[in-house]
Amino acid sequence: MPRIDRQNDPCPYNAVTQVIKVLGGRWKLLVVQLLLQEGPLRYAELYKRLPNITEKMLSQVLGDLRKDDLLLREERKTKAPKIVVYQLTPLGLAAAPLLEQMAAYGALLVGPTE
Repeated sequence: MPRIDRQNDPCPYNAVTQVIKVLGGRWKLLVVQLLLQEGPLRYAELYKRLPNITEKMLSQVLGDLRKDDLLLREERKTKAPKIVVYQLTPLGLAAAPLLEQMAAYGALLVGPTE
């Protein structure tokens, strides 16, 4: 499980702070949401489905999510070229209810669509 260095953390520690540190930022949430909706995806598939993200940012986000144990990078043995697939870990899958609640709250902020 991801751990936060509480000694060097300027914010008082609590569970919400940890969630923000692990999922904070636009791209991390979108990557997790996309993998929740579509299941395991290759890098190129993620890149195509996330408009306006740069390759550098996608690589950084995937690395951060892996470091925090939300994402698994799996190399599938096939003939060349090798296939690398990204999928959520059980900890990543556990974010589903949170994202559903965020979507419901976002709908309240936007208001009814006509």
